Amino acid sequence: MGPAMFPTLVGALLAALGLMIALRSFVLDGGPVPRLYARAIGISLLAIVLFAIALQWLGLVAAVAVLVLLGGYAAREVRPLENLALAAGMIVFSVAVFVWLLGLPLPLWPTS
Repeated sequence: MGPAMFPTLVGALLAALGLMIALRSFVLDGGPVPRLYARAIGISLLAIVLFAIALQWLGLVAAVAVLVLLGGYAAREVRPLENLALAAGMIVFSVAVFVWLLGLPLPLWPTS
């Protein structure tokens, strides 16, 4: 047993599970495939890209705020006040877990 045994086994199990699901889809009848919601996918991808950019230039606090505030608009029924409260909670959670507890060297604010 070496260091690559666990990732190899997990990969093999995931491949076997994927194969079972794919083969099962050819045998069973199901409902129609739902339509693709491009707006939600596009906004989510944009939020992730802007998070990466904001983390590098603006720090963790602004990056999490950008991610949550923009990502919330992927849903059609967005409530701005709830979205702001979620952003504030996620900022506190992210700083507490990643910076204080784990000690990751993430900048909290923009560096000059």
